[in-house]
Amino acid sequence: MRSIIIHSEDSNLRTLLRALLASSEVEIVEARSRQELTKRCRNHRFDKVITDDVRMFMNGSDIIGEIRLKERNTPIVVLSHDVSEHSVLSLLEEGVTEFLSLPIGVERLRKKLIK
Repeated sequence: MRSIIIHSEDSNLRTLLRALLASSEVEIVEARSRQELTKRCRNHRFDKVITDDVRMFMNGSDIIGEIRLKERNTPIVVLSHDVSEHSVLSLLEEGVTEFLSLPIGVERLRKKLIK
């Protein structure tokens, strides 16, 4: 079974993403903090990481390396309201697989997350 980790401090967003993915045959794990995300990624191989924390990629840390410790090609999807060209390009240069700008339609978001 595929597994996806959802990382966000926003409980409403985690609940929405969990609901969108519920009909898919995936194991869903939640992380409420950056520390919880990296701990879970050290102990488990996830097929996809979904986060809304843009800052963790911009501070010079090796968060990508920590997330991809078990699997170097784990897709990382970032959801954000910050759609400045600089931010998007920085995320992609850091190794983020996909950037989705918010707000986004629910059906489009679901399709993007389950692919």
